[in-house]
Amino acid sequence: PEFISGGEIRLGTQIADTIEATLTSCNGRLSESGGIYKVRLGAPDAAVLTISDDDILSSEEQSFTPFTGIADTINGVAGKYPNPLEGWATKALPPVYRPDYEAQDGGRRLMADVSLDMVTRATQAQRLVQAALNEGRRARRHTFSLPPSAWPLEPGDVIEWSSARNG
Repeated sequence: PEFISGGEIRLGTQIADTIEATLTSCNGRLSESGGIYKVRLGAPDAAVLTISDDDILSSEEQSFTPFTGIADTINGVAGKYPNPLEGWATKALPPVYRPDYEAQDGGRRLMADVSLDMVTRATQAQRLVQAALNEGRRARRHTFSLPPSAWPLEPGDVIEWSSARNG
């Protein structure tokens, strides 16, 4: 199994906090559409739709954000998880740094801290910390409208987009 999760959920804990901790333990995403929730675990699924620049409606507004602000940028991640072999004490993971990212960010070390409260295996925790760093460097954001043929798409669906205009 790619992900194993377990932990103590105290009485009175908010459901949203429990769901968030569980999703963090499996690199999961939760999406909702019309009161129906879908969970995606791990890497994205195969694309359900393939588009090109010609499919984007030129009559509607489009936006492109190529970079996040420095406040939202990370180039290293530190994490911790409860270790069952050490009496469930919280154990720090070796931080993951990327010197090439630090150089791109003007020589600054921009760390994020990840608490993996529902992860009990060091190897899984290390993979999740690495995934958090990789995700933190995905900065491009495109917003555009598609034609009615894309109406069956739901939040969380994956599309494949080939764009000569956007590289």
